[in-house]
Formats: sequence, structure tokens, C-alpha cells
Amino acid sequence: MITFGELTNRVKRLVEDTTEVEKYAPELYVDAIQNAFKAIQPWVPKTAIATLTPDATASLALPADFYDIQAVVVSSTGEVLSKTELVPGNFTGIRTQGTNAWMLFSSGEITFAKIPADDIDLYYFADWVVPIVGTPEDDEIEPPDYAITGISFYAAGQVMLPTGLGITEIRQFATKVDSGNPEHNPVQKAVDYLMKLFLNEMSRMPKIQKVM
Repeated sequence: MITFGELTNRVKRLVEDTTEVEKYAPELYVDAIQNAFKAIQPWVPKTAIATLTPDATASLALPADFYDIQAVVVSSTGEVLSKTELVPGNFTGIRTQGTNAWMLFSSGEITFAKIPADDIDLYYFADWVVPIVGTPEDDEIEPPDYAITGISFYAAGQVMLPTGLGITEIRQFATKVDSGNPEHNPVQKAVDYLMKLFLNEMSRMPKIQKVM
């Protein structure tokens, strides 16, 4: 695992910010790395398990770090419950076939067709813990090493993005009489290129198999 400081230095090298006078504010690097941690989640998920204890209602609160669901299992029997598909002809509530079923509704909750009689094991994808302003440089980051290249590409694009947007406004790089569209903006082109590199890198990740 690499440290927050090592990751920041990788991003700085990509945006050519390696002199004593920094081109970009330290807070911008933190924002960019936070965004990159979120961007990799569809390809590099953080797996977690939580046990939900039922109460008198059919809706239970999801964990605070919940991002997406993997599977819902009855703790006592190991049965994997099905997701309710809200399509014409299907039934929900007490008429649901099988032991039980679930759906993500409403926001921040998982709702069961029937009030669960036993604890529920929730297998889910969680948010990566992100660095914040003031995070020590020697703190290790959570995402695995194989995601660092993609994180670096995305974060570098995010660091450059405000400059690219600013150039679009003042058109200081427009060199033609009718110029001003994005193709005459070198910073924006660099941001677009970094995003393409990010997507290409993420496409190399193993496909995530979800149980529903």
C-alpha cells in the first residue's frame, strides 16, 4: 500500500507541479484524490459485510458507508434473498413468493417485502475512506495498489480542471478569430486525455459479478 504523500507526488508529476513554487493549492489535490476514490468504485469496489437486526418495520437503515449492494442473506439459514423487480405482473409485500425479497427504497434504506424474522447479513460495496485536509503524508491509503494508476490519472485531471474552465472563460489561448471552442483549449484537451487514460485503465480491471 502506498501512502497519501506518495500518491500526491504521483499526481504532481503528472501535472508537472514539481518545483518549489506549487502550481496548485494543496486543498485541490485533496479534493481531486477524494473524487478519484469515488470514481474507481464501479471497477474497484471496497467489499464489506454488515448485520442488520430487524425491528417492527420492513425497512432497515443501510450502513453509513454504503455505496452499492452485493447480496442480502438470511443470517440463520444462509438463504440469499432475491431483489424485488417493480414490473407489472410481479408481487411485493406479503404476496411475495419465497421467504422474502428486498429493494433499495427509500433513500438510505433497504425495504423487505415482509418484516424479517431473523438478522440479515448485508454484503455490500462501501465507500473508500478518503484523505482530508491535514491527513499525514505517511498515512496509507485504502484502495489497492493496482488501482493507483487509474486514481492518479483521474486526480490529475481533476487538479487541472479549474484551470481549464478558467481558460475557457477568458479565452487566453484562443488563436483564431472564430476560436474559443474547447478544441483550442490545451488544458481542457489535457483533462480530456487524462479522463480517457483513466477509463482505459479501469477497463483492464476484473469484471465485478453481482449477486441479485
